Formats: sequence, structure tokens, C-alpha cells
Amino acid sequence: PWVILPLSYLSTAAKWNNGQALVQWTVAQDFEALHYSVERSANGTSFSAIGTVAAQQLKDFASYSFTDNNPLRGKNFYRIKAIRRNGEPKYSQQAMLENTAGSFYIYPNPASHDITVYCPDLAKGVYPLVIRNSAGQVVYQSAIYHTSGTLRNTLSLPATLPAGIYSVQLGSDRQLPAQRLIIE
Repeated sequence: PWVILPLSYLSTAAKWNNGQALVQWTVAQDFEALHYSVERSANGTSFSAIGTVAAQQLKDFASYSFTDNNPLRGKNFYRIKAIRRNGEPKYSQQAMLENTAGSFYIYPNPASHDITVYCPDLAKGVYPLVIRNSAGQVVYQSAIYHTSGTLRNTLSLPATLPAGIYSVQLGSDRQLPAQRLIIE
């Protein structure tokens, strides 16, 4: 007699792809699934659906992928929820991906003439760079044109900036939190 095996996950993984999170999974007995819900969590326990992928409904193996265009800062936990023909969900193992692009660094700090802006993994784009004094006034601004990957950009500080504590913003505050800069 033939035995029909239930849907099973063979692998679940997440990796960076041009600044976006690429979630991939492979299943066996895919014909049992109606669709897959991709879920994300910041803590590994409270998940929310971020997208749906239709099932191929193959009899053997099937591979899938989903791109998370807006990964969270810090840790991103992903899992896949298969909705089966009988209505019952089946969950995959979790895959974790850390978003180190949630920060950028300035060195040297304290600085006097030049600073280097460094970000280990930044998506392609044009990023405004704004320096504000302690009163919140913009004292310097420019734009950084970045092709993707690691950003390392050195810029000369205006000689007119007095010694003090400044705030440096790269992109919007939603993208990257501001960093403190001390000018000697």
C-alpha cells in the first residue's frame, strides 16, 4: 500500500541580498500546502505575517523564497507557516538574521579635521548626511552616493565648526539612528 507522508520542511534560511533579507525554504510533500505565510519577529516568540507565497503543490520537493524589503533593526527571526489542505498550520524552524545596517560609525571620534563614516552593510542609494550642533541647528550637510555593500566615506569638516558635541545623521532617523560626534 502507498503511504502519503505529511508536508515537511527540509531547510529554512535567511541571508542578506543587496541590503534586503532573503528568506528561503525547501519542503517535501508540497502538494499538501495551499500557501505559505512568511512571519517575522524581533524576539523569536511574537511573530507577525509579512507576506504570503502561493504553494507550487508539487508531489516531491519545492523551493521557495521571499524578500523582506524592510527588515527590522537588530535581530530578525523568520519562520514559515504552511497552511495545509486540512486547514491546520505547520511551522518551519526559525532562521535568524541580524541587521547590522541599523548602525553606522564615525571615526576618529573625537575628531578635529576629517571624519570617516562607516556602515558595514548599506543598500544602494543617496543618503543625506547632516551635522547638527547641540542646539539642533544644521551646521553641515551633504549627500553620500552609495552603490551598496560596505560604506566607508571620508569627509573634511568645515574649519568654521567650533569645538563641541554634535549629532550626525546619515539618511533618515528611520533608516539609521543619529550618532554623537565630538569635535576638539
